[in-house]
Amino acid sequence: MPRLLVLALRACVAAAFLLGLFGQLVVVPATAADEVERFPPYAPFAAPYMAVAIAGVACVQVALLAVWRLLGVVDRDAVFTPRAFRWVDTVIGAAA
Repeated sequence: MPRLLVLALRACVAAAFLLGLFGQLVVVPATAADEVERFPPYAPFAAPYMAVAIAGVACVQVALLAVWRLLGVVDRDAVFTPRAFRWVDTVIGAAA
C-alpha cells in the first residue's frame, strides 16, 4: 500500500479518535444533563446511561487504535503474521 495512503488513513483514524474523545467529554454529559432538565423523573438513569454511552465510545476508540496498528503492519507488508492477527482480534473483541 502506498505510504501516502497509509498516512492519510492514519490521519482519518486520529481524527475519528479525537472526535470520539470530544463526544465522551462534552457531548454525552451535555446530552444527559439536557435530558434530565427536560424530564426530571429520569434523573436516576442519567449516570448509568452516560456510563454505557462512554463505554461504547471507548470500545470504538480501542478498535481505532487497533486499526492504527494494523495500518503500520500493512505499511511493512507483514499482513499475515501473528502480530497482525492479534490486532484483528482486538478489533473483534472491541466490537463484541
